Amino acid sequence: MPATMLAECAACSVLVHVARARAAECPRCRGGLARGLVDVGFHDARQVYGAPGDPWLPPPEREGAILRCADGHKARSREERVIDDWLDKRGILHEREPKLKGMRPDWRVGDVYIEYWGMANQQGYEARRAAKVAMYRERRLRLVELFPEDLAHLETKLGFLAHVAAPRLDGSFPASVK
Repeated sequence: MPATMLAECAACSVLVHVARARAAECPRCRGGLARGLVDVGFHDARQVYGAPGDPWLPPPEREGAILRCADGHKARSREERVIDDWLDKRGILHEREPKLKGMRPDWRVGDVYIEYWGMANQQGYEARRAAKVAMYRERRLRLVELFPEDLAHLETKLGFLAHVAAPRLDGSFPASVK
């Protein structure tokens, strides 16, 4: 059984069982943890993470966490990481969350924009999606929409991108229509 000590977060009164040799951060507020009191009354702690002898380890991927893609890009979900890694694996140069006046697309490949709509059934999401799609239409921008069911068929939906205009020699993409 690994040796643990009880650490606490002064900011949010969380108690955490941590390995003695491991620096840790608060699982709630990400602040630093200080050595907990030897005789702790658990009644004053809002939450206790882990158990004596069993250090609490954060899950490798939490909902809302920023995930690292194979090419170094950051993704906001596992599904976005799958799409980004798919583009990278096929050598399709892409830009993650390029700036575009009034909105932020998920990806740009040449003059094609890609949006992943993975939050269906959330309040207000469809209205935001419709407004964003209308902006693409008004600006006459090429848009590929991806939904969760499309993840199994990325070759069908995105395969044509291998033939889209490549970026300039310096690695930058052509200026977008704004």
